[in-house]
Amino acid sequence: MTTNYSPYVMGLGAINSAFSSYISAKNQKNILKHQSAMAEINARLSELSAQGAMMQGQHQVMQLTMRAGQLMGKQRAAMGASGTKIDRQTLADAELLKDIDKGTILYNADMSAWGHRVEGMNYVAQSRALSSSAGAVSPAMAGITSLLGGATQVAASWYALNPQNTTPSSITASGGSQPAIGMNGGTGIIPPSGFGEGLFRRW
Repeated sequence: MTTNYSPYVMGLGAINSAFSSYISAKNQKNILKHQSAMAEINARLSELSAQGAMMQGQHQVMQLTMRAGQLMGKQRAAMGASGTKIDRQTLADAELLKDIDKGTILYNADMSAWGHRVEGMNYVAQSRALSSSAGAVSPAMAGITSLLGGATQVAASWYALNPQNTTPSSITASGGSQPAIGMNGGTGIIPPSGFGEGLFRRW
């Protein structure tokens, strides 16, 4: 009696394929989670950069105010020493120039901070999209789907080799055993005893 092991080999292949699908989906899920976490970190860094730009602008304004105050003080001292009357218009013009420079510094700081915050919002959106994609990946479902597909192929191979239902064995009138006879007269395929039990016990 010749035993055909093709369905069993295909069964092992189906189990291996299901396990590979599970591992692949799990790795994909972990990668998406990691990318989501990195995008969230980048969003926080962008916010820190925005705050840094604002602080830098305020520091520049302080330096500008100090320089302008020192310059106006020197001008007043020079005018007083020379006996020149202090021109209020000159002082007003100097104050105006200082305010213009201050406004320019604050505007540039605001624009820089806004750019960093827009970048941060993009990172937040990216993090949420990646997190959603990671949640949609199911390693268990991937493994089950692959296993069901492999089981279908194994079943198709089995029935191709066994067109009709087979019986375990038939006993001759003299007490001897013969190979199982199918309904159409063909020889049925009976797996060796204990083959399937050892197979699944190993898995």
